[in-house]
Amino acid sequence: MKKDTVIIIPAFNEDQSIGLVLHHIPRSRIQEIIVVDNGSTDKTSKIAKDHGALVVRENQKGYGMACLKGIEAAKKYNPRNVVFIDADYSDNPKEMPLLLAELDKGADLVIGSRTLGKAEKGALLPQ
Repeated sequence: MKKDTVIIIPAFNEDQSIGLVLHHIPRSRIQEIIVVDNGSTDKTSKIAKDHGALVVRENQKGYGMACLKGIEAAKKYNPRNVVFIDADYSDNPKEMPLLLAELDKGADLVIGSRTLGKAEKGALLPQ
């Protein structure tokens, strides 16, 4: 299978979850996993590197700035697909193939939802 996808994971002090997120990402189509450390003071960067991710740092705080830094880093791979996954495991990385399947069918953009389907009441509280 062609490796045509870059994963971007914005992260701030997520050393309790980043390893699990990285472990559960299906790798068959992945060119690179980019973790954007947004000024963490914990071991987020070390854990991400230990799991084989490329870690880039964005010191200007904010999710949007981290996403933009990730896009900038992804450009050199010229990926067909870019997938954003949250570092706190609020997105299930095992479901990424479902998103990619829709892109393969011709969709320009696919957005996953944590509120559709079987989400239990209170399941979307901040992690």
